[in-house]
Amino acid sequence: TGMAYPISSHRPEPNYMKDQKTLAIFILADDAWQGSMLEQHASLNPDYAVTRFENAETFFQHLHQEQPDVVAIDLPLPNTESSEVVRRIKSQYPSVQVIILANREDAATAIQLLKQGVFECIVKDDNVQDRLWNTLLHAQEIISLRKEVSQYKDKSPFAELQNGTAGAL
Repeated sequence: TGMAYPISSHRPEPNYMKDQKTLAIFILADDAWQGSMLEQHASLNPDYAVTRFENAETFFQHLHQEQPDVVAIDLPLPNTESSEVVRRIKSQYPSVQVIILANREDAATAIQLLKQGVFECIVKDDNVQDRLWNTLLHAQEIISLRKEVSQYKDKSPFAELQNGTAGAL
């Protein structure tokens, strides 16, 4: 039997998703098994380009070379302060959606990270794969809508007025 997807495949595709290009996803997980499982599950969607990193140093080297749309961080990160990782991502790339995967005992850290602008915090349990899948779909929809709004703003006849570049009326 084939693998069942968490979201039904008969759901019509929204108009704003029709021209959606590949969603670039970085996964930062020091635990090789957990990171591999998350990477493999996210890769089931053919529209996702998933890259996994096992340490923050390598992650940040690649982040500067290729800005992803979404970053999923598996907590805890040994030898690395998770709030510093999130701060660096959000200060340099504010449009990147950051998803945190945390154990129940990391709840206080997760709440602090949500205050720093994290998109979503997922508690690691038996449903973590489905929750990640749904959160990635939600992030993809939001990213697509933001791009569409940006395109409309650029094409608007009022764009010149907003930019102060319109000629005399």
